[in-house]
Order: sequence, then C-alpha cells, then structure tokens
Amino acid sequence: MTKKIVIITYIHFWRSGSGDKARLAALIEWLNRYVVIDILFIGRLEQPELDLSFVKSLSGQFIPLNPQSDLTIADCKSMIGRYFRANSPHLCIVEYLNLDFVLEAIPPHIATLLDTHDLVSRRKESFDKFGLVHVNNEDLSLRDELERLKKFDFVALISRQDFQDVYPHLDGKALLVPHSITVRRSVLRTKVSNVTFVGSEYPPNVHGIEWFIDNVWKTFRSNMQLHIVGRVAKKLSSQYTDGTNIFVHGFVADLDAIYAQADIVINPVVAGAGIKIKSLEAIAYSVPLVSSPHSAECIGQHAEQFCMTATHVEDWKEALTRLRDSIDVRRSLVEQARVYVEQNYSADKCYNEILRLL
Repeated sequence: MTKKIVIITYIHFWRSGSGDKARLAALIEWLNRYVVIDILFIGRLEQPELDLSFVKSLSGQFIPLNPQSDLTIADCKSMIGRYFRANSPHLCIVEYLNLDFVLEAIPPHIATLLDTHDLVSRRKESFDKFGLVHVNNEDLSLRDELERLKKFDFVALISRQDFQDVYPHLDGKALLVPHSITVRRSVLRTKVSNVTFVGSEYPPNVHGIEWFIDNVWKTFRSNMQLHIVGRVAKKLSSQYTDGTNIFVHGFVADLDAIYAQADIVINPVVAGAGIKIKSLEAIAYSVPLVSSPHSAECIGQHAEQFCMTATHVEDWKEALTRLRDSIDVRRSLVEQARVYVEQNYSADKCYNEILRLL
C-alpha cells in the first residue's frame, strides 16, 4: 500500500523568493516521488492561484482551509480535525513551531514531525544582538522551546548546529534533515566584474547588505558592479540602491541567469538562525562565495575549503581582492565545493530520514 504524508503549512512554497519556500518546495518535490502527499494550507491565496494549477503534479490533495480570509486558531483546529476524521495518513509534517497548536486536532495514533527551519530562541537571540525586529519572533527561551518540541513525535533540524544543540534533550526525537541542493555548472571568467547578493526582505539580509555597502563596497565600486537580487531591494533606501555601480534587480523567479553572470557571490549576513540557503545555493552554482562565518556555518566545519570567510572590513576587502585577482583561487574553491555538495546535499541524502519514519 502506498504511504501517505500530510503537510500542514502556511508557507507559499510555490512562489519562491525566500529560504523557507525553497526548503519546503524541495522537500515536497522529493517526497512526491515516493508517497502520496496531502497539503493542508493555512493561509491566503491570490486570485490567480485559486485554480490550484501550481500543484497539478502533487500526488495527493492540496486543501486550502480558507483561501481568501484569515482563520482563527479554533477554525484551523476544527478544519484539520475534519480532515483527520476522513483520512489516516502515516505521518503528519508540521512546518514551523508556531503551528504547534494543530497537535490538538491530530489523532494520537498519527505520527507527527515538526520541520523547524530554525530554532526560534536562537533566532530571537541573534536578532536582539543586532537590534533587529521580525514579526514572527517569539520571546522564547531555549528551555521553553525544548518543552514545545517534545510534544512532537519527531523533530527535523535543518542545521547541524541546531541538531547538536537539541539532540541531548529530545530523547531520540531529533533528526538532522538538511536542505538539498543540486549542483549546476557556471563558467569562470578571467576578468571579475560582477559581485552578486541574493536575498529576501528578511531583516538580517537588509542589515547585511547595508553593512557591506557602507563599509566594503567603496573599495571596489570603481571597477566592479554590485548586483542586488531579490525582495531585499524593497527594504533598501536610495542611499544604498543609487550608489556607484549598484544594480537592483528585485525579485527574480529563475536565478539560473543571475548566477551565470555572477563572478563572486557575497553573503554578509550575521544574524538569524537555521541555515543560510543562499550560501549553499552559491557554491552549488559553482560561483565563488565570500561569506560571514555566521552564514558559512551551514557549509560545515571546513567551510574555508569551499568559500572564503570574512568577519571584519579588512577581511572582506582581502577576500574579494584575492578572488578578483586569481582565477586559480576561484577555481580551487568551486571545484572543491562541487564535490562537497554532491556528497552531502543530494535530496536522497538529506530527506531519506523522513521515509524511514513510515
């Protein structure tokens, strides 16, 4: 008998443009090969999305609980309970801890898996350190977060650091389930002219690119171009978007052409939690990456083999200069990164833990 998984989420995974969307889209695409997937969607849909054509390849049902208005928690639980009275999936995946209230509507014999994306307490701690604000941040201690995590049968951690932090406290419930990335080949050009940053409007992205422009870019702006891609541009003032040799692209659905033109990708983000998908994305596209140590954590303990890390202003200038001046350095990084991604971030390797639960 074919196994069934139901996913409960409010993430518009089909729209792309942010890490959480990319994460869930990749997970659904892989699981869809092996099991029947139903999706209970808690969120609004735009008018053109009401025909549900974006999920026509889904093996199961896409069920919008109330697509054109907001739902109360009581309404959510009632509609989810109705689904489970008519269906008995083998596993229920819940996206993000703030949906833990749905556990009250899930029958006890249905196994539950929380896909955390990040640790809420670590995210809040990181935001506070840099004076950043985000609407979804809860004032939650790690101790309280662990108590809420324990309510699930299993907990998926996307980053190795998060996994190591919670594993000793969850009595075997913690699973390391990274985000998968597919290697794509890019051409290394002799002359470096294009520095690229890709990011959503997530506050750490705004903070990071503003810091880079304020402190680093003036050294390189006379003979290089800075391309800012993604919804992060909506949050930047004209003093950043109108600078010398700065080009703003806004949201781009297909990033293949963006990475094909990039000579160097930067990720100066120093806040947030979970993994920085755009760091993995850059090295998977075979583009040399300069990253803050924070945003390179997802690459592993030996990140310096696959990208250049920089903390202080002079570190950033030195790293960019080395990459600009040496195609051999760039080639060495991307070749080692390609092998690393292929060995560690294939979809089979990342997501197979979930199938083992069925």
